[in-house]
Amino acid sequence: FFFGLFDEMCLASLAPQNDTVQPLAVPYALLALPADMTSHIFAFVDLPELHALAQTSKAVKKAVDFVLRVLSQWRFGVADDITMRHFAPRCPHLREFAPSSIKGFTDEGLNHLASHCQELMHLATLDTSKVTDVGIGIIAQQCHQLTKVSVSGCQNITDRSLHALAMDCPFLTEVDVRNCPKISDAGLAVLAQGSPRLQGITLYGCALVTDEGLSVVAEHCPDLMRLDVRDCHEVTNHGIELVAQACPNLTYLEIGGCEGVSGE
Repeated sequence: FFFGLFDEMCLASLAPQNDTVQPLAVPYALLALPADMTSHIFAFVDLPELHALAQTSKAVKKAVDFVLRVLSQWRFGVADDITMRHFAPRCPHLREFAPSSIKGFTDEGLNHLASHCQELMHLATLDTSKVTDVGIGIIAQQCHQLTKVSVSGCQNITDRSLHALAMDCPFLTEVDVRNCPKISDAGLAVLAQGSPRLQGITLYGCALVTDEGLSVVAEHCPDLMRLDVRDCHEVTNHGIELVAQACPNLTYLEIGGCEGVSGE
């Protein structure tokens, strides 16, 4: 059904104006469908094709705009700065942005996202050196509803990003800074003090984190359920014990590669 309707829509939009086919009829039928169904149809189309399709007629553009306007989850695998410049203004209700590929995505892309998608709740920008504290700071200033943030593998993220999130995003429950080598106890402490709702913290590979940072987590994050400190070589039994004693809901703990943790 979906593909049949989609094909008919494309044929109708490309038909000559004097053809017996009414160019606007099928797209408006598409608009009459429930939003989630319409969104499902366009989930089979990648962004370049979606952009090209929107140029075929005013009716199809309206259908595409409608889908983007109600989009809550970024369904497209890729995202770059050019894509965000064109599409972020058309997705005001976007709540989850976690593309699988962000080649060509920088702080500029985050700026477009922050300017137009202020209902954002889940952000994931993975494995790029082109996302920095500047972009995360802009996101934090504009997207106060954020609950989950992952900058895993973003080599240029520092404690400043954690400070920005702690100051401007009071609803944070999960933060993932795995393999961000510039994250230290100072940033972790500010994050913990400003984000008492935290339930999950991933610090895998953050070699500058020590028991001192974990002691602040233990003091300020009683709802913590998940903690990953793998390859945090300065973490010892003492830090883990502090967290375990202060966080009764802790059910997930990763300590692999922590030479100072005996596991006893």
